[in-house]
Amino acid sequence: LEQTYRATGVVAPAFEAKVAAQVDGVVRDVLVEVGARVVKDQPLAALDDRVLRADLEQAEAALARSEDERQRVALLAERRLTDAKREQAAIAQHRIDQATVSKLQTLLSLTTFPSPIARIVTTRLVQPGDHIQAGTHMFTIADVSRLRVFAKVPEQVALRINKGVVAAVEVEGIGQTRWRATVQRVYPTSDPISHQTIVELD
Repeated sequence: LEQTYRATGVVAPAFEAKVAAQVDGVVRDVLVEVGARVVKDQPLAALDDRVLRADLEQAEAALARSEDERQRVALLAERRLTDAKREQAAIAQHRIDQATVSKLQTLLSLTTFPSPIARIVTTRLVQPGDHIQAGTHMFTIADVSRLRVFAKVPEQVALRINKGVVAAVEVEGIGQTRWRATVQRVYPTSDPISHQTIVELD
């Protein structure tokens, strides 16, 4: 016998990844639309990086100068024409300039936003020209080939449902399509007012 229950709930992707900004900036390009299929590491958007590129060019020039100075002072030190303090200062400055270049290269790499997985773009929250801050949610990439159903059912019904039970799920409003689903878990607590329990199906 097949028992049928009508329930309210949510249908969600089985897996999704959110792409957030890691640096502040102005969005220069948005390269995908909602519904687009993307591959792993495909660029989704890019920030305006002109200032960072100029800063990096300047830092690389400073690094080149400090490298020349470090080598020149090292040669003088070999000939005992300078003291250890000057040699240490030249080495320290060279390391500082190396760190500055490395930092700017890292920041520059964070101005593009690659897709972390090969799936479907389900959310796009930015437009070209938007000023965003680090942590801003920009895209959601989801695997829609598998879905999770979170259904609210009465307590007395939930007590008769066990993990691993195979079910057929129909969603009102999108026709008579039936999906094969498996109960993943029955939540251990119920809503104290509605006396409903969430049943999660894959």
